[in-house]
Amino acid sequence: MNNLYVVESPLQALCALEVSLSKKGEQNFIIAKLSDIKRDENNQQILKVINLGVWDKKVILNPSKKKNNIITDHISQLKELSKIKKVFGGKIGCLYIGEFRYQYMHMVRCAINPFNVYLLDDGAATVNVIKKYIENKKYYPEDTIRKSIQSSFPKRIFYNIFYKNYLNKRILEKEITVLTAFFEESNDIAVRSLKFNNIALLKNKEQKKDSSLVYYYGSYYSENSYISLEYEINFLTKIIEFYDKKHKEIIYFAHRDESERKLSILTQHLQIEVKQPTEMAELFLINSLVSPGEVAGAYTSILNNVKFIFPEMSIRSFRLDQSEIRLENRLAIGNIYDYYHRIGIDVKSFTNK
Repeated sequence: MNNLYVVESPLQALCALEVSLSKKGEQNFIIAKLSDIKRDENNQQILKVINLGVWDKKVILNPSKKKNNIITDHISQLKELSKIKKVFGGKIGCLYIGEFRYQYMHMVRCAINPFNVYLLDDGAATVNVIKKYIENKKYYPEDTIRKSIQSSFPKRIFYNIFYKNYLNKRILEKEITVLTAFFEESNDIAVRSLKFNNIALLKNKEQKKDSSLVYYYGSYYSENSYISLEYEINFLTKIIEFYDKKHKEIIYFAHRDESERKLSILTQHLQIEVKQPTEMAELFLINSLVSPGEVAGAYTSILNNVKFIFPEMSIRSFRLDQSEIRLENRLAIGNIYDYYHRIGIDVKSFTNK
């Protein structure tokens, strides 16, 4: 069997690595679509994960360094798709795509037309992809694609001509099976569990546990306008106080997209140690000589992944106040907290004063 993995984030790459390690007797190819230089840390984390694997073919798609306009961007993307079709078209049994909401991934589906398509875990976002699309038997983000072409008449004509070979509705409507660590048994939808059993085998054998240590994993919540920066700082202040009362040392692990402004407030005003490792969180934990007694965060996907990779480790989720979350994100974030509660992760809420 020939397997192709198409990824654009460190977690998607980690999932591709996990699946490929279980298919050592098969052909495994990977395509990594990197971001522009502004997200170089994201790119480096992807490459570090990929380099842990053994691939029969590895394709790294780097963005153009030139300042392009929308026309040249489309031409560049069309050339990529054409090359992918030439190299892999009709030769792939299982295609694993990393980001359901990204049109490009579905265009790759049309370019290759594989026998089977799988959606790799993309963290907490996968919970909402399952609820919004997969549970409703929708196997491509038609609403997103429609928005791209429902502009002016000339733009629609341009888009349809450019991508006529890569938006084949017959292919797009074929069922996708989701591979996710955010797994709940269902008889009605194609969702399979991804438990990182192979990744867990990479753990440092000399690792020692420090029960007094807590790793708190942040994310770009205020940077993405899900909540205000003022509320996020207040939220984190309560978390620091929570662990102070337990006499625990807390280290804040920053997400690669968090702002320097916020991290500066944490170090200078909240007096908390902030680390910015170059490895993605899961690999940092696997490679470390010391492991914490507890891993915590708001609704970051690292909490769910640690549950499989480090089943002996305590995990705690802190619930953001729903009234402080941007209205259009409340349901999606609430779905993740509900999932965490159902699978036994301790979800801590702070009472309003």
